[in-house]
Amino acid sequence: MTACLAALMLTALTVSCTAEPTETVSGGLLRDALSGASRRTECEMAAMFVFDRINHNVNPVNGIQKMLADGFDVICDRYYYSSLAYQGSGTDPEWVGNMNLNCPEIMRPDVCIFLDLTPEQSMARINRGRATQEIYENEENLERVRNTFMKVLKDMGLEQKNQKFDMECSIDTSVRLSLVDTFMETMGDV
Repeated sequence: MTACLAALMLTALTVSCTAEPTETVSGGLLRDALSGASRRTECEMAAMFVFDRINHNVNPVNGIQKMLADGFDVICDRYYYSSLAYQGSGTDPEWVGNMNLNCPEIMRPDVCIFLDLTPEQSMARINRGRATQEIYENEENLERVRNTFMKVLKDMGLEQKNQKFDMECSIDTSVRLSLVDTFMETMGDV
């Protein structure tokens, strides 16, 4: 993601990069739960992500709304699509969707770029890049979540707009440029 963002910054865009969980107190609580340090139910996880996402949107210092008001194009690594897939595959998906999609303080993104990996590819990348795994990171769970992501994209009408990238390879220049081209074309349609 970092290499793709660097390529976007070479365009005429003024880019601000964010991620979820955020670097706030609520994001720290989520990271504790994702690491397994504190056990949470799927319903608690879904609610915690909504709370963190609201803060991510309305934070007066570095929230999405503030960045947009300041003229930035905001790129977020993970957003409510992840909640719809991860928590939506472990508890009532309609409830998870309603919390995220009907909250007036959670903005709808203009563009969603879904980077698809098989569970095997995901685990290989995780094992190469980190010494520890998060609670969702096993092949069986990643398969269930990936299938839910595909359903979410289809149900939200994003399936046709989604361009797939071979993420098994290292992110070389051609993949970065393809991602940037896709982003720029889509932004032109907004």
